[in-house]
Amino acid sequence: FSSIGQFFSVKKLSSVMVNKSMPMLVVFLIISVALSPIVLGNPESRFDVKDYADNDSRFIQTVSLGQATFTENGEPGYYLIEGENLAQYEILVEIDNMETDVGTYSPTATWLGSIPYVVRTQTLLALNVPDSGYVPKTVDPTTGFPTSEDEIYNVLNDVYNNGTVNLDGNFFISPSTARELYLLEDGNMTMARSWFQVERPDDIYGAMMDLKVDLDASASDLNAIDGVSVQVAGLSYERYVYMLEITDSFQESLVVAIVLAFIIVLIVLRDVRLSLITILPVIAITLWVRGGMVLSDTPVNLVTVQISSLAIGLGVDYAIHFNSRYREEIGSGNTVNGATSSTLKSVGIALTLATLATMVGFLTNIVSPLPELKDFGILVS
Repeated sequence: FSSIGQFFSVKKLSSVMVNKSMPMLVVFLIISVALSPIVLGNPESRFDVKDYADNDSRFIQTVSLGQATFTENGEPGYYLIEGENLAQYEILVEIDNMETDVGTYSPTATWLGSIPYVVRTQTLLALNVPDSGYVPKTVDPTTGFPTSEDEIYNVLNDVYNNGTVNLDGNFFISPSTARELYLLEDGNMTMARSWFQVERPDDIYGAMMDLKVDLDASASDLNAIDGVSVQVAGLSYERYVYMLEITDSFQESLVVAIVLAFIIVLIVLRDVRLSLITILPVIAITLWVRGGMVLSDTPVNLVTVQISSLAIGLGVDYAIHFNSRYREEIGSGNTVNGATSSTLKSVGIALTLATLATMVGFLTNIVSPLPELKDFGILVS
């Protein structure tokens, strides 16, 4: 570390700036003039309305998808149920119990189809309307399901091929809808969907996280059956997973950033104790920011999750400025108390003013119409 520190010595770098001041000044001026708005004038905007008005554009497709799936009441989600053969009486009963339990805290989406309802509907249709499909003989009067695996499969196969309609005529499942609802292959039902409604939330991340706990609890008995797997799915859950993965990976990267910052500080300062003193306040500030988000009930999103990285960058800068001046004071023979006092009066005041200026700059975000930018400005400040 000592050798690397000497190679990247600040004194060496500063001597280059002194000895080559004129060439560096020329380069600086050339770059500044080349990038100056006076030279560039008022460049044409890259905004192209066709990117937004074109029906094939990503923006329009996103809006269309949102309008198609997100009504005022929310959007559909579903359980993905998989197994070697789901066409069993016990499994149908558990799916029915699961859907009933989900209906106690989240609106059901039976209008998109329900395996238990489809089996009951087709069974009643076959029993009451001649030539309307396979007629099962082992129907349980309590549940309305056939108790035989073969009969359950035959009922589902009827719907697979011809669809079904209830006796009142106000519910219809087409063959194509049935194929989206469940999968029949090699004489077994190997996949099924159980639909529910995800209500429109203010905080998609937090709402889906809470709903996921309830959904998992409702599916616990079904999931406990050997060979049966139940997984929450749908657009809302996908967005929740994406956000979870992004935030988790970002928080993991913060640890890496702090470690790398410590190594860089150690190379520059060549003092383990002083490097630890430099990095510890940065760790504290990172914890304070996240703690403040929890206490203020600020949601974690793609904008607010980046605040910790800013805290690390600003904190390391300020700590290095302070420690460097402190070391200079000690090196000139000042006492610990004298060096601390002198550093606070000089660098401390400068950093305070710099921080206040930065704070005011970020506070301008509170007038933004985007809630994420408002939270970002307040938290950074």
